[in-house]
Amino acid sequence: MTEQINEKLGAWLLGEGHTRELLAQGIGITRPTLQTRLNGSSKWYWEEVVKVAEITNSDLNELAGLK
Repeated sequence: MTEQINEKLGAWLLGEGHTRELLAQGIGITRPTLQTRLNGSSKWYWEEVVKVAEITNSDLNELAGLK
């Protein structure tokens, strides 16, 4: 699941005006915590995954690798 989330977020970050700082704020975590999630040092919590889905307009099944 982490791989799918990180791929989706990588694509989202390529969008104009999308920054890691805004992403972290939207998820409700600090920028350093976001970095640990993105580099695989720590796992995503369900609440964070739900917010990622909202921010990126993704389906939770897609983020879980089920689609």
